[in-house]
Amino acid sequence: MMLFVKSQSECLLSFVALFLLIYAAMLANRSVAASRVLHHGMLSAVLRAPLTFFETTPAGRILNRFSRDIETVDTLLPELMESWLVSAFDVLATIAILLYSTPIFLAIAVPLSVLYYFAQVATFGDM
Repeated sequence: MMLFVKSQSECLLSFVALFLLIYAAMLANRSVAASRVLHHGMLSAVLRAPLTFFETTPAGRILNRFSRDIETVDTLLPELMESWLVSAFDVLATIAILLYSTPIFLAIAVPLSVLYYFAQVATFGDM
């Protein structure tokens, strides 16, 4: 009796498709959350502004500023996040291939990683 058996490439493809779906859902969810936080903060600041601000600033300028900032977050932030994630996973994949092909690399990589971490803390401190 043979159960549903997939080939190795079909399993890998299913695995990649699942992670791509999770990535897309999380990116969309976080983008909407970032827009919501930005809009709420901007709206709170404008509503707390003194009356002279509204007398000197046209309503169109306020609306244009809102729409421009929200549009920037909606379009630029997902692109930057995707670019950062691709670069980070490229680095991780390179390190994994190096570790697989040359296990002695681990003896050099761990001390260098610790040294790099302490150099970053010493340079930038606790942000």
